[in-house]
Amino acid sequence: MLTKNTKEKRKKQSRLPERLLITLAFLLLINVCSKAQDSDSISPELQKTQFTTDTSFIYQIPFETEHSHMLVQGSHSMFSHHNQYASDFYVKPGTPVCASRSGVVIDVKSDSKVHGLRKKFLSKGNHIIIMHADSTFAAYWHLKHDGSTVTEGDTVQVGDIIGYSGNTGYSAFPHLHFMVFRKNENNKRITMPVRFRTQKGICYLKPGHKYCRPKRKNAQR
Repeated sequence: MLTKNTKEKRKKQSRLPERLLITLAFLLLINVCSKAQDSDSISPELQKTQFTTDTSFIYQIPFETEHSHMLVQGSHSMFSHHNQYASDFYVKPGTPVCASRSGVVIDVKSDSKVHGLRKKFLSKGNHIIIMHADSTFAAYWHLKHDGSTVTEGDTVQVGDIIGYSGNTGYSAFPHLHFMVFRKNENNKRITMPVRFRTQKGICYLKPGHKYCRPKRKNAQR
């Protein structure tokens, strides 16, 4: 008859392969997505993270100033951002998520507790969507269960904590999926490239690099 300690030991051992696979998948994702950023679907200037002439809105890194986070997947990647401008930041569950731009909260989901890489999880991601003054939208995805600090109709300012990161929905590991989009005449979402104000200056982010929000408060609204 197995003792309690033996059962717990076997249970921990059974988790090791799963954790190892997740770690390997994470490292592979960074490698693949870093190379994918240099694909033909991205313009040469965006590959270099900067445009010579650029008047697009400057967003803030969606975290608090004292912490840096790695971008593990960028736009048009080979993994899950096919034909999509989006950014995946690796963050520990419970990390405060901040508004990258001021706006009005139009959608909140926070009741999910599940995650996985099957299609059934695509609709299970906890998220917050904020509409900006120019009718663009920012989406913050994979938040923790009950991880939203805002509700629909709330007005938020850039830098406000709006929720806490997690690992819900179509997700293999804890991270924040961030994207900006507009809607066309058919109400279809069209994602947009986003440049950020970072500790390294104003740029488009590149996978495999860590970024944080600068401390000086000179953000656009």
